[in-house]
Amino acid sequence: TKAAVEEQLNMLCSSIPRAVVAVVGTQADRVPPGELEGRLAALWVRVEAWQTQWRLIARDHAQQQIEGAPSDMPFIYSKIVPTSSKTYQGVSEVCAALQELVETQSPKRLFPRFRTPLPRGVEYAVGFVEAIRYGIEGHARTRMVVMRERPDPAKHTSVLPVIRRRKLVG
Repeated sequence: TKAAVEEQLNMLCSSIPRAVVAVVGTQADRVPPGELEGRLAALWVRVEAWQTQWRLIARDHAQQQIEGAPSDMPFIYSKIVPTSSKTYQGVSEVCAALQELVETQSPKRLFPRFRTPLPRGVEYAVGFVEAIRYGIEGHARTRMVVMRERPDPAKHTSVLPVIRRRKLVG
């Protein structure tokens, strides 16, 4: 829906200024035959309308010298890729789009917050997952999460299998 597209773009751009965005149309398998291109075109119109609105707000805020105004327009990849997790349609196209973005955008543009501290909630989640992975329970798990400690692989053996990326993508 229009509101969902705008909400996602607003959330992304308010948390990551100058974001690089690839819009992916999901659940393409649920669209009746012959309607996909029209729906993707309508979605792109919504994305362009959002960009126009963003520029107007940024200009108005800059003229009024409002603090916290949106400053940098996100870069939105010019093609919406239709995908389906059911039929795997579009997966290789998404990979190609991401590869193109990596090749055409500077690393600073792609990763604007590289090496900035992670939010505390993310740190806690990572610690919790690590504790589960290594079978750490009870007080030791709580301490690990709260103190943001990581298990020593030399002392702990993973109790969960890890699937390596190369096995997933061949």
